[in-house]
Amino acid sequence: MALLLPKVKRFSIDIDIIVPPGEIDLADVFASILKNSQFTRLEANERKAISQIDKAHYKFYYQPVTTHLNQEEYILLDILYEDNPYQALVERKVENIFLEVEGASVQVHIPSVEDILGDKLAAFAPNTTGVPYEKRGKGQEINIIKQLYDIGNLFNEAENIATITQTYY
Repeated sequence: MALLLPKVKRFSIDIDIIVPPGEIDLADVFASILKNSQFTRLEANERKAISQIDKAHYKFYYQPVTTHLNQEEYILLDILYEDNPYQALVERKVENIFLEVEGASVQVHIPSVEDILGDKLAAFAPNTTGVPYEKRGKGQEINIIKQLYDIGNLFNEAENIATITQTYY
C-alpha cells in the first residue's frame, strides 16, 4: 500500500509479493539485494504450514539509524507462489518517504487499489480466510484494526466497485 496510495498512511515492516511458480531464482535476487543495499543479512522465517498455499517468508536485516541499542531490525518479505490473481495491475515507481533509493527509481507492477481493497475485505472476514479473532491464544484486535484502517483508506481512493467485487469473490 505504501506504493499504491498518494500518501503513506500507515508504516508496515511487511512487503508482500506474488511470484509465478518456478519463474525466478530467488537466491540470485537475494544475493544481489544483500550486495547492493543496506541490508546486512537474510534469514528464512520458517512457519508451520496451516494450509496448502505455497508461500515463503524471509527477514532482511538492517542496522537502523535511529536506534541507541545497536540492535538489528528487519523487513519481512512474504512471498506467495502463484500466478497473478488480480484484475488490474498498475505501474508505480518504488519511491516513498521511508525508502532510500540510489539512481533511477525502479518501476514495478502492483495490484490496483480496487484489487487490494478486495483482498483486504477478504482478510477482514475473521471467521473465514482472514485475520482470526484469536491466534495461538492471543487476541488479534490490533491486526483487525489495522485491516479496517487500510480498508477505509483504500475506499477513499477506489473508483471501480466491480473490480473490488471480482477480487473479493
